[in-house]
Amino acid sequence: MLRLLKNQYFWYAAIAAFFACAFSFAPQFTSLMGLSNQMDGRVAYYTAAYRLLFPLSVLLGAWRFKVRGGLLICVIAGPVILSGVFINSQFPNILIDLGDITLGFWLAWVIGRQGELKQHLVENTAELSKKAAALKQEITERKRLEEQYRIVAEHSADVIYKMSIKDGKFSFASPSAERLLGYSMQEALNIKLNELLTPESFQKQGAELFKDLQSGITSSTLELDLIHKDGRKIPFEVHSSLVFNEKGEPVEIVGVARDITQRKKMEEQIIVQDRLASIGLLTSGLAHELNNPLTSIISFSSLLMKRELAEDVKQDVISINNEAQRIAGVVRNLLAFSRKQPPEKQPTSINDAIRKVIEMRTYEQKVNNIRVDVDLEPTLPLVMGNSHQLEQVFFNIIMNAEFFMLEAHGNGILKITTEKDGELVRASFTDNGPGISGDNLRHLFTPLFTTKQVGKGTGLGLSICLGIINEHGGKIYADSQEGRGTTFNIELPVISQN
Repeated sequence: MLRLLKNQYFWYAAIAAFFACAFSFAPQFTSLMGLSNQMDGRVAYYTAAYRLLFPLSVLLGAWRFKVRGGLLICVIAGPVILSGVFINSQFPNILIDLGDITLGFWLAWVIGRQGELKQHLVENTAELSKKAAALKQEITERKRLEEQYRIVAEHSADVIYKMSIKDGKFSFASPSAERLLGYSMQEALNIKLNELLTPESFQKQGAELFKDLQSGITSSTLELDLIHKDGRKIPFEVHSSLVFNEKGEPVEIVGVARDITQRKKMEEQIIVQDRLASIGLLTSGLAHELNNPLTSIISFSSLLMKRELAEDVKQDVISINNEAQRIAGVVRNLLAFSRKQPPEKQPTSINDAIRKVIEMRTYEQKVNNIRVDVDLEPTLPLVMGNSHQLEQVFFNIIMNAEFFMLEAHGNGILKITTEKDGELVRASFTDNGPGISGDNLRHLFTPLFTTKQVGKGTGLGLSICLGIINEHGGKIYADSQEGRGTTFNIELPVISQN
């Protein structure tokens, strides 16, 4: 009610209705006041005024307050005006007043309905504007989210995909598919799942999907092997989720596939490290067990060397002592490899170490038709190193060369050279064996990697050589071509003259 009283149009309509009612009693007012009949002319003006003010008040009420507002004025003001007409016996035009009131009811209905329609239109327009603003905001938010998803998909290191269950074809694949698998986005959309997975992985994926559907599981994680465009097999960890239609039927699979090649390599390295740790413990124990009999052999052979013996027997005893000394050096290297004792370094001649190894292998090389060409730099500077460890490195390389030359053609030629190159001393061992393939060359110094048959190699020799040379601050590497032999190069820093 208070809100109505504050509305100016309410007062406009009320005042117009009040004066319409008042002017309808103009004849009664003139009679009561004893005015002359000269007022009859003015009464006609008052009559015209109330006949105009009444519909005007109804018009205002219906326009601002709908049908009910106009009808309310008609119901209140109409009887008042009619009562004045009936009381005034001198007024003969009652039909005109009834028509005026009827016009008021008609205006109340027509104008009120127009007002209601206008208000509904305004309200609907406001509601539509509000919904349009909300829709615009929703579209903007959706575009923002789509942009974020696009950025994530385009820059993700993993492959994000969506695939139809019915035909096994992809409806979406992120750009990373080209980087990881070699397929462009268009090629990825045309390839089927059975063409992308290895047969074993395709069977595994199908069995897992069937099991998930049976048990009601909607997501799973599998390790699958995918086929690169160039034919390579790449391990992936695939996390997938099922998408259902309105009937609750699974229709699509969305997921993320991650290349786990590096993780697999790390797992293999951990396994190798565990094996090496076990081998280190075994080696340490074995080395300690060998030390006692070796000490006895060296001691007794040294005593025998001091006795008067036949020359041929004495040479045999010397050979026994030398071989025992060499084995003792190998044992010390094994202990150093298992970190049970620190290797001692001193100025060492690379040439002398190589000569000792050649002397040890002279007999075997002769009986196996292996020729050794030696070209050692006579003025080769000394290096700071452990002679026993370096001999072990040279021994391992020469033994490998002999083995593969004999395997290839029953004989061989081994060329050994040393030279000074700046602040480095280089020893090179070149054989005419079968050579090494590029793939094997990359793994040559990997622990437990070997190309020898089972029982003929452990895969530890070159990895130990690499560790020894690295410990000496040097470098070891191989150059090889299949069918053209192999060259092992060992580079060590010379002793500083400062």
